[in-house]
Amino acid sequence: PQDVVGFLGKPSGTMQKRIDKLRIHALQGTGCAHYFFNYNELGIDILFDANRHSIRKLVLHTNCPAHVDFNDYCKCNFDLRMPVRAGADGAAQSRAAGE
Repeated sequence: PQDVVGFLGKPSGTMQKRIDKLRIHALQGTGCAHYFFNYNELGIDILFDANRHSIRKLVLHTNCPAHVDFNDYCKCNFDLRMPVRAGADGAAQSRAAGE
């Protein structure tokens, strides 16, 4: 978490992940719940593992008008680069998703 705060700054908010009621017995004894750092102005949430304090998931918000979180987050404009097979010359290439 310190690396994330150092890179992105203080989060807008934090919250604990809701525990799945069907898995609650499997989690007995851990006493910890995974937690989110919310960056509303960047349009992202980061889920951290409660035990190792490492990133488990990155949520990118697109701010769709029909979504329950509409206008809670700024739109996160992102571009996913996907690796493709090496070309005839053997060099690896990448392309943007959707191209």
